[in-house]
Amino acid sequence: MKALWAVLLVTLLTGCLAEGEPEVTDQLEWQSNQPWEQALNRFWDYLRWVQTLSDQVQEELQSSQVTQELTALMEDTMTEVKAYKKELEEQLGPVAEETRARLGKEVQAAQARLGADMEDLRNRLGQYRNEVHTMLGQSTEEIRARLSTHLRKMRKRLMRDAEDLQKRLAVYKAGAREGAERGVSAIRERLGPLVEQGRQRTANLGAGAAQPLRDRAQAFGDRIRGRLEEV
Repeated sequence: MKALWAVLLVTLLTGCLAEGEPEVTDQLEWQSNQPWEQALNRFWDYLRWVQTLSDQVQEELQSSQVTQELTALMEDTMTEVKAYKKELEEQLGPVAEETRARLGKEVQAAQARLGADMEDLRNRLGQYRNEVHTMLGQSTEEIRARLSTHLRKMRKRLMRDAEDLQKRLAVYKAGAREGAERGVSAIRERLGPLVEQGRQRTANLGAGAAQPLRDRAQAFGDRIRGRLEEV
């Protein structure tokens, strides 16, 4: 487990030190095993729909419906992230306090970046609605093209920060798992001698209880043999 944690740390540091912005694909490259990942995927799917800027999207952007739905998805995602982080924190007991603090700060920072990305996206959509309402000498196509460009940039940033959060939570989880295993090992070390003593006592008691039975059986057998000899 220590080796796994070390590999995850090296992977994370390598990603942080890499030069330039990482290439971003259209899909989040993970399986949605955790509730926070599932919530983020729902947010992501909704963003993909918004990015189409279809007639329905543009119509709903004129009201507050899109921003309200995005807000609900954002809050759901961040709530699940906090719940998962708290769950991991409860498993980090035996880990050194310095390690716990460092990992906690890294996860908190990544969480804050993702939340800020979502907030920027919501604000930008609100700005688009205001621009369409006022126009200010611009055509709808110009405003739409500018929004499309912003959405692509925000999408890349969101994916980058989401994957960074996932990596840091994976390191956090590895630390929690190692901490749990250390705790179990410590309990086994403390209880092992007591368990062995208990087994020995049970064996001794069993042997002591069985001895009278053996003596009585032997005596009974001797009596039977004596009677047979008399006959």
